[in-house]
Amino acid sequence: ADKQLVNCLGYLIELHYFKEKHKCLGITWNAIHAISPELAELVSNDERAAHDLIEDLKKIDS
Repeated sequence: ADKQLVNCLGYLIELHYFKEKHKCLGITWNAIHAISPELAELVSNDERAAHDLIEDLKKIDS
């Protein structure tokens, strides 16, 4: 999991460091994929379902 987290953070830092605003969707997808390939696949197929899933998980966690 540590390697996954480092990869994810690397993608997000890249976005800020290189000011890659025009690449933000691809880079954020890479970050999601680094942590959860299954969630990245859901994002690719149904962004709303992925958003709703995360919102539901946040409710459970609080």
